[in-house]
Amino acid sequence: WYVAEGDYRDLKDECRELFLHLGQWLGWQAVLQYNGHTIDLGGTWEWLRLKDAFTRYASMSLAEAIERDCFEEVLSSEVEPKLGFERPVFIYAYPKSMGSLARSSITDIGCVERFELYVAGIEIANAFGELTDVDEQRARFAAEQDLQQKLGHRVMPMPEKFLADLGHLPECAGIALGLDRLIMLFCNAQTIDEVTAFIPEEL
Repeated sequence: WYVAEGDYRDLKDECRELFLHLGQWLGWQAVLQYNGHTIDLGGTWEWLRLKDAFTRYASMSLAEAIERDCFEEVLSSEVEPKLGFERPVFIYAYPKSMGSLARSSITDIGCVERFELYVAGIEIANAFGELTDVDEQRARFAAEQDLQQKLGHRVMPMPEKFLADLGHLPECAGIALGLDRLIMLFCNAQTIDEVTAFIPEEL
């Protein structure tokens, strides 16, 4: 979903309201019981920079993981399994290279307005403030074209229609929340297969 005339911090608040609403609808207190863990939904949810999450949980820094081209491996094996067991946690301040359509952060230089929400080691949502500055977006696309050319890859043409329409957007932010993962948490299911209508193996 999207929020107009707002930013990604508004989506952070809406995520918390959604979890609390579901808990109240189920007749629970402001807690979530999942896989033997009691997760506090009613208190302050953690707001943690990506680089600080790597410092706290990983065997190397964020910069080193990016330099050694093993960011995804370290994130999934060392960082994500430690997130959100006492309270939900928002990981934010992603490098610009990890948010090509996200607005630049004014508080974290070199980063974008993006967060991912984690509960019990599970990524639940990915959100970012939309980059509506046409000139900056064009410059990012041009830089990506240069990189792909240097790597010998196919260079995609500049998306002129997208850039033309981009200038008409108000300040806004969007989020993708995994509904199946949300249901899995509230049903205390051990695997996502338990809550989906069908699994790929059944197709």
